[in-house]
Amino acid sequence: MRPATPNPRGLLALVLLACLCATWFPTSVNAQPTAFTYQGQLKNAGVPANGNFDLSFTLWDDPTAGNLIAGPIDQLSVPVANGLFTSELDFGPVFGGAPLWLEISVNATPLIPRQSITSAPYSQTAGYAQSANVANYAYAPWVPTGPDVYFSGGNVGLGLSDPAYTLDVNSPNGIRLGLQANGGGSLVLANNAGDNKIYLEAYSADQTTHADELLLTGWHGGPVPKITLNALETTANNKLTAYGNAQSGFLWNGVIVGNQTSGNSGGAGVLGYAATASGQGVVGWSTGGAGVLGFSGTGDAVFALGTFRASGTKSFVIDHPLDPANKFLQHYCCEGPEPMNAYSGIVTSDARGYATVKLPAYFQSINRDFRYQLTVIDDGVDFVQAKVVREITDNAFTLRTSKPNVKVSWEVKAVRNDAWCRAHTAPIEFAKRPDERGKYLAPQLFGQPQTASLSAAPSQGNQ
Repeated sequence: MRPATPNPRGLLALVLLACLCATWFPTSVNAQPTAFTYQGQLKNAGVPANGNFDLSFTLWDDPTAGNLIAGPIDQLSVPVANGLFTSELDFGPVFGGAPLWLEISVNATPLIPRQSITSAPYSQTAGYAQSANVANYAYAPWVPTGPDVYFSGGNVGLGLSDPAYTLDVNSPNGIRLGLQANGGGSLVLANNAGDNKIYLEAYSADQTTHADELLLTGWHGGPVPKITLNALETTANNKLTAYGNAQSGFLWNGVIVGNQTSGNSGGAGVLGYAATASGQGVVGWSTGGAGVLGFSGTGDAVFALGTFRASGTKSFVIDHPLDPANKFLQHYCCEGPEPMNAYSGIVTSDARGYATVKLPAYFQSINRDFRYQLTVIDDGVDFVQAKVVREITDNAFTLRTSKPNVKVSWEVKAVRNDAWCRAHTAPIEFAKRPDERGKYLAPQLFGQPQTASLSAAPSQGNQ
């Protein structure tokens, strides 16, 4: 719809969006109030008007013709700022239940259609200045309740004429909910053209940067029993994505969270990524149980693509084979200053006292610096010796015993020399980074407070 033709006084057609609000002014305690506050908006060719305008208000008993019931109430030089104005109206005791219509004139130009008024003034939308090209509207009432007002009709549309929901907004610039009155910022719902994405953005109070925090909480900031986020994605592995600023410490980590139940076999249920040298992609924290617990039916419960480190012991835990209902059995890994591979077995020397031990075909391609250990297994009275007579060549070595047909337990250890270890060093002692100095993996062991930990426990409000 477009504005009407300018009137003879040179006033461009003005769109009037008006609200008859429930602000009453009784003349006595028992008298029926008749005054109310009229709030409206003037637009000139779609742009909010500014300046002073002469307004006139009349009541009629017909929407287009009929008889004048009350008025006119003339108000000269009414100030309009950014299109908004307020007028106090009192037509006297004319709202007796019969339908009435309010006509508004701006600078002597009547706006059509007239507004339907029943026994109590409703807050409604007015029409446009007279024009043969402008059709009438269908109106639904805004009903005053004390200092508030509610819509008692159908759906409300902003930016569209056929709302399908109770509040249906179609905005090219987004929707903003401002909370500056509490010293806070604004919540903006927006999108970018063509990207088919919805953005929920938290702005600062002055609209120049982001808010300090966006919280999803229960009543009065308290917890809720459960929060469910359900995202269906069939063309990518990650269903729900949360981007963060990954920094050192516990509370700043970039995380991508999802639930991989179908699709590509390489999908991740939980994937963490930190783009800084001191960041942690995923951090698990527990005061008693497991900080991170992985389950797998047939694959790896935990897999490290890179180095794997622990400040404590590394072990396996199983149900105790002799008392599985009541006990666990735990065994520990053997540590050393070098990454090592170990191979072992049993071999028996031949009639000449020789035996050849064949190692895996890949042995020499991933190992270096071989170390040998031989132990004779013999219950005879003679002292039997064993020695390596030919070192590892072509993935095999030869040993000899001082007597024939002797059983020998052998073990070979070697330093890892695969492609990964050749590309990455395995340092034994190294300095802490500047941001790690003065902090500890286990500060309590050195008489330091928990705040000196490299992975300080999160506060209760941020867990």
